[in-house]
Amino acid sequence: MVPLNRNLLAFILAGILIGFRPSHVAGQNCGCAADLCCSRWGFCGTGDDYCGTGCQQGPCNPLPSTNNVSVDDIVTPEFFNSIIDQADSSCTGKSFYSRSVFLDALDSYPRFGRVGTSDDSKREIAAFFAHVTHETGHFCYIEEIDGASRDYCDENNTEYPCVAGKGYYGRGPIQLSWNFNYGPAGNSIGFDGLNAPETVATDAVVSFKTAFWYWMNNVHSIITSGQGFGPTIRAINGALECDGRNPATVQAHFCYIEEIDGASKDYCDENNTQYPCVAGKGYYGRGPIQLSWNFNYGPAGNSIGFDGLNAPETVATDAVVSFKTAFWFWMNNVHSIITSGQGFGPTIRAINGALECDGRNPATVRARVQYYTDYCNQLGVAPGDNLTYVM
Repeated sequence: MVPLNRNLLAFILAGILIGFRPSHVAGQNCGCAADLCCSRWGFCGTGDDYCGTGCQQGPCNPLPSTNNVSVDDIVTPEFFNSIIDQADSSCTGKSFYSRSVFLDALDSYPRFGRVGTSDDSKREIAAFFAHVTHETGHFCYIEEIDGASRDYCDENNTEYPCVAGKGYYGRGPIQLSWNFNYGPAGNSIGFDGLNAPETVATDAVVSFKTAFWYWMNNVHSIITSGQGFGPTIRAINGALECDGRNPATVQAHFCYIEEIDGASKDYCDENNTQYPCVAGKGYYGRGPIQLSWNFNYGPAGNSIGFDGLNAPETVATDAVVSFKTAFWFWMNNVHSIITSGQGFGPTIRAINGALECDGRNPATVRARVQYYTDYCNQLGVAPGDNLTYVM
């Protein structure tokens, strides 16, 4: 999870995998008393933190039994290709990632996608590929864009000390990052994660294994315990995306009708007397274009035929009205920009410039550009110029 390239998900993950970061205490590396568990991080203790996921020795919690699901029957060639085929032909990942490599790596993780019911297995597989797609841009990218220029060395971690000249930036399907992940991942998989982190970008099987390693240690139990998809975002990239830090990237994972925490935000322009706010009503983002502000809800409602000021919630309950608000905003604010040949960049300013343009949130700008270029590629048309000048 980390920023990838100026295209797709570069936007989304800048420092990855810091979502689940071990606490840094002097390592014991176990050798615990008989009644204590050796945790995944090498410390002795009791309780789920020590005896749960990743427990190495001692009275570890029993693992749930596996089912008879065949992951390779679910991840068919058609399924895998439907993801990677969306990447541009110039993407380095297209000649690196493959279904056969995925299955080779899977052999070392027999519990992946095989806990719970058949539906549970399918949900875990879907969640895994949702994050991988998000991290790599449909398997386009192997390494984080400009990753070598970023510092992913936690110098406080003495158990897995950084090696001079080595970069622990995002690599592979899950964009493994930080020395405290490369070190134990290498020990578990069988490569020198601290001295040769670049292996994750040159050996495709190792690369997929790092994704499985991180998943099984930090995410698997969340899905199989029925907590849902949301908490997996926190486990993978929570420090950068959750708790309102980057709702745009969270929404890239999900399909939302209403703005996250929108009801807590004030979108009432009291200076606009033509479309005055109604007490108790919230004019936060709703619908495909996330219509916001009283000065948009009012005229949109008048044009479409609903009471935008007194019943803004209609945009979240009536799907046809919801899409109509997107078309209304587009045709009034964006259509002429595209049709006059100004390019895609100015459309970002028209839609959300106050929050994203002029350096305010370059990551979301890159995300929009990536989606645009992806759809242009699918439609067989060049994306044109002026894609990101508004950043």
